Amino acid sequence: MVFVMFILVFSTLFTGCGSSVFTDITAAEKKSEIRQTDLFEKAVTIIKKYETLHQPKHWPLVGYGHKVLPGEKFSRSRALSEKEADALLRKDLKKLCAIYRSYGKDSILLATLAYNIGHGAVNRSSIVSKLKAGDRNIHDTYISYCRYRGKEHAQIKRRRIEEFENLYAGSELAQAEPAPLFLQPFVDGDEPAPVFMDWLADAIVNDEKQLSNTESELSKDPTL
Repeated sequence: MVFVMFILVFSTLFTGCGSSVFTDITAAEKKSEIRQTDLFEKAVTIIKKYETLHQPKHWPLVGYGHKVLPGEKFSRSRALSEKEADALLRKDLKKLCAIYRSYGKDSILLATLAYNIGHGAVNRSSIVSKLKAGDRNIHDTYISYCRYRGKEHAQIKRRRIEEFENLYAGSELAQAEPAPLFLQPFVDGDEPAPVFMDWLADAIVNDEKQLSNTESELSKDPTL
């Protein structure tokens, strides 16, 4: 009888504690999910601000600065809608984030720069060389990538400053936000977490479906 009572009391206590723990975990997960893409959204906003929505006269650039690749079906006479351009921008930026995922908390900053100057140029840059060597004093180096036709360009320089202040892990603005959930394992120095690849794969698949539907609609438009 005593044994039975012990089991009942223990079960009640365990169930109560477990429920509280799981509730706390669920609340924390929800909070992380809400803020996990904050830095990514900041990057999207900055790119849109400086690229603006391209028009047919900007061909082969479409949307928010996407360079049309061989085989891609985009109209030379119609600008993408904001919705279409937004989907294309997010798809491109997510792919670049995947390229730089080994840089963890710096991946979004590098991806954002690569969106503007190309990932080949970023890979050859002294920014990447410094980060690989553990040197995080990259402010001046990053801002220096603001030249156009050999001369410093004021607007590009403002863009670099805004990117760095909002996206670099060591800046005050970036520190005000937690690292996105899918990058936190890298921030902590762990091995790449499956959650990052799952998020990225799902995001790219969803964007490709949306872009596929858009291209299908464009192909049916007799005016194109």
